[in-house]
Amino acid sequence: ENDNAGRHSRVTHFRVRVSLEMIERSCVDSPYPLDQCVHQQRVNFFESVHLSNVIDEAFHTVCRWHPKGTLIDNVKWAKLSRKMKFLSNVKNSKHEIDMAFVRHNQDRKLDLVRFHAIFQDIALIQYPHLSKVDALSKVVWASIVMLPDVNTLMWKEAKRMTISVEAKRVCAQ
Repeated sequence: ENDNAGRHSRVTHFRVRVSLEMIERSCVDSPYPLDQCVHQQRVNFFESVHLSNVIDEAFHTVCRWHPKGTLIDNVKWAKLSRKMKFLSNVKNSKHEIDMAFVRHNQDRKLDLVRFHAIFQDIALIQYPHLSKVDALSKVVWASIVMLPDVNTLMWKEAKRMTISVEAKRVCAQ
């Protein structure tokens, strides 16, 4: 899908203007090895999407599950945990997941800040030998990026980054 089709959006770098529609058309995903591609590829930027954006989208995705709401209750948390197989390599994983919810909930619900905190907690339980950021990254990449809405956000954000870098590259030539 070409997000810039029909728009007359242009960007200027180094006093050179370039059409974003043209840039987007040249940034199609290629089946060739990445080092042989002429133009930028979304896959190069997939892991550059900020973890906080991914966790935010996961929160909003889970909030949209039935019944829709603005907070995540224990039922939605349990469903997400089962679906994503959090702590699958830890003894008493169900107990640990329940306890993580108990430690972070307020009135038996999670808001966005508490949702971030529970992910950090789970990451450190699952990967105690890693730094907080590395552990969180492993949990996010191994689980919630597979939620369809989160995956869509990831690819859109990677596409935006790709177009931005490619536009600068083209203008610099």
